[in-house]
Amino acid sequence: MLLGPCLPAAPAPFLSHGSGGTLWGYNKYWDMPFEVTVTASHRRRPGITVHRSRTLTEADIDCQLDVPVTSPARTLLDITPRLTDKRLRRAINDSRHARYLHLDDLADVVRRNPTRHGTKRLLPFVQQPRGITRSDLEDRFVALARRYGLPTPETNVPLHGYVVDVLFRAERVIVEIDTWDSHGLRTSFGSDRKRDAEMLAFAT
Repeated sequence: MLLGPCLPAAPAPFLSHGSGGTLWGYNKYWDMPFEVTVTASHRRRPGITVHRSRTLTEADIDCQLDVPVTSPARTLLDITPRLTDKRLRRAINDSRHARYLHLDDLADVVRRNPTRHGTKRLLPFVQQPRGITRSDLEDRFVALARRYGLPTPETNVPLHGYVVDVLFRAERVIVEIDTWDSHGLRTSFGSDRKRDAEMLAFAT
């Protein structure tokens, strides 16, 4: 990995854990004290929690908004023990949708840190990857399908010039999860009805 201008080489401190999670959008709010990770001894300062890591590599550091920070994948590994299953799933899907996180990077972090507390919970996301979901409602629908033994659906699938919320491809069934939050303003919500008509033609 070629370090950019904002990325000092290790052992300089990098924003990490909860603070890194907020910078990447995994958390909504900044918590104090700030958290950083270093790879060697580092003088502690008031208001900053310093984590020392022997496994941090150049692949684990990045830059966001000109701030040196642990990568999206490494940050997830660090904060996974603090997250509920729901928040972890949402964090992974939101960051994949924003194109910050790539599953190959997450798989690499998991492979290099097999004994970390967060690794076990991250494994299903790299061993059985699914389509990206964009809302809790889509997450709940996928879980509902699994609970009742339905085929595993694809989510947010490009199809005939549109992106459909849920697709059971073999069954030729499309499910649109209509909420104001997920489909935006009235004009956008209304345009979904036109899309529904075209998708109905595909499904039949």
